[in-house]
Amino acid sequence: MDALILQLMAGYRRYIDIRNRRLHLLARMIDIDEALVMRMRRRAARRAWRFVRAQGFWERDVPAWPEDVFQKTFRLCRETFSIICRDLGETLARQDTQMREAIPVRKKVAIALYFLKSGSDYGVVGMTFGVGRSTVSAIVEEFCAAVRRQYHPRIRFPATEEDMRATANQFEYRWDFPGVIGAVDGCHIPIKTPSHEGGDYYNYKGWHSIILLAVVDSAYRFTYVNVGYPGRVNDAGVLRASALWRKLTSGEIPNHYHLVGDGAFPLGQHMLKPFQQPRRPCEELFNYRLSRARMVVENAFGRLKGRWRVLLKAADVEVGKLVSIVNTCCILHNICEANNEPVWPEWIEEANDQFPQPGFENHGDVYLDGVEKRLLLAEQLQ
Repeated sequence: MDALILQLMAGYRRYIDIRNRRLHLLARMIDIDEALVMRMRRRAARRAWRFVRAQGFWERDVPAWPEDVFQKTFRLCRETFSIICRDLGETLARQDTQMREAIPVRKKVAIALYFLKSGSDYGVVGMTFGVGRSTVSAIVEEFCAAVRRQYHPRIRFPATEEDMRATANQFEYRWDFPGVIGAVDGCHIPIKTPSHEGGDYYNYKGWHSIILLAVVDSAYRFTYVNVGYPGRVNDAGVLRASALWRKLTSGEIPNHYHLVGDGAFPLGQHMLKPFQQPRRPCEELFNYRLSRARMVVENAFGRLKGRWRVLLKAADVEVGKLVSIVNTCCILHNICEANNEPVWPEWIEEANDQFPQPGFENHGDVYLDGVEKRLLLAEQLQ
């Protein structure tokens, strides 16, 4: 019995000894790992928390540009650019932190305008200005929200009879057609193929789009915009679903004022379109003069897309964000027109070459009061 106890005690001591040696070895390994990590940390340079990108385009090159180069690049002269920076400064400005300096307001505005003007990928714009792709995306979204909030009164449909009279007088003076308070038309804006409900956005020209329905005054300025309906909907359907149609049919507008549009739209007291099959000289003259007045909205679309080429490309953004971008471009277009910013012919040529617009069909509804008004005007114009 004593021998057995001694044998068990000896075995236990060997177990304790082996365990202690293993623990000692493990402790040495931990010490070595910690020392190695410390040496690696001392040798390695401190890692930056953000990628440092090349600067120079905005900071060094742009200030040296002549005025025409600046205007072609940002679609605004320096004076108008500075006004926008001043108006949006409070909204776009951010505080510097210990980790990084905030992007200046003027650079933010330049980045957003460059994206809208070029339609380039966010990454390409970011490389140009020395910022990240996600930064460009955030700046564009922030800029569009600020423009819509600050400048939304820039797009205003004539609200009073005095406004309507002034608009109609300008239309008659410039385009020789009486009683016009706006020319209306639709424009398809290309989009990337949606992951859901893509068929609804597939228009009759064979590409995916959303619709911009707009009313324009005699000076190419938008007075009403409705953006976002799927490309498969026709212009008349968008008009009927809009607040504009409710205004046209509510009795708010005096009977001697009207919009002008193409054959896709309904014919009514406040919505005139050409005779589908003119039979008399006065009807042919009416069609000519109405079409001349109506062309102002098509010209406005050309100027809009020529300035802001993001509208010519199937932008890689969500439909909701694209709606915001289109609205922003319409507001900026009005600012450009109000400040007589030039439009180069090659811009409009490029806009007209991209994505041919779906044609209209003469299927708009016809109302008796519209038929009578159109006949009366045709006889008065001869």
